Amino acid sequence: MKVTSHVGHPNLLHIRGRCQDNNEIITVYDFVPNGSLDKWLFGAGVLPWTR
Repeated sequence: MKVTSHVGHPNLLHIRGRCQDNNEIITVYDFVPNGSLDKWLFGAGVLPWTR
């Protein structure tokens, strides 16, 4: 987390915060208007390079 929070690149989200409660970990990122990353990673099959 420390490394990724200091990386500056236009294609990477900024990490705003993180918390852990028991076995649940929550990471807070900037808002992205094109839907959730979860949808692209687990629901759409193979993501084309153009996206």
